[in-house]
Amino acid sequence: MQVRDIMTKAPVCCGPDLPLADVGRLMVQFDCGGIPIVEPEARRPVGLITDRDITCRTIAAGKNPLDLVAGDCMSAPVVTVTPDTSVEECCDAMEAHQIRRVPVVDAGGSCCGIVSQADLALRMANGRSADVVREISRHIEKADVGSDWATDPVCGMRVHRSMAPARTTFHSETYYFCSERCLNTFNQDADDYVAPA
Repeated sequence: MQVRDIMTKAPVCCGPDLPLADVGRLMVQFDCGGIPIVEPEARRPVGLITDRDITCRTIAAGKNPLDLVAGDCMSAPVVTVTPDTSVEECCDAMEAHQIRRVPVVDAGGSCCGIVSQADLALRMANGRSADVVREISRHIEKADVGSDWATDPVCGMRVHRSMAPARTTFHSETYYFCSERCLNTFNQDADDYVAPA
């Protein structure tokens, strides 16, 4: 079975500059918990935003969501698959990255679908969907994280050091960020994000 057989086709998408209030309205209107963030014309995914991202990266962080846009709290870089990817490979990718949704891109790199845990649960005949949910939902122990992972000091997202979109050094310590926006926020007043020595 291939991704094309289980994906939700033509999902709602938005650009990184869409206000969060409008992102929330789209989630309600289209009854979804995650929206791919795409380049406006090419529809190439640059991130993914979930209802949990909005809650954890804005409200829990004491920020006003009415002052922010999708790009301020999206997860990036985004993991994608193609319609021709096997469902097994898609499940492996979701487990490896502990993600509940993965955008599907066509040959040109444009978003043409999305696969969610619900798609797996509804369309897979065996217990594989339960395995995926279990692996995605498990909490990574510190021993599992190792030195390959870091925590973005601004938003709290886990970032793989080799894939971090941004990094900086402050007081001889290297910090890794999920986006340039988080790096810029950090650079405005790094002392707010670093525990005193």
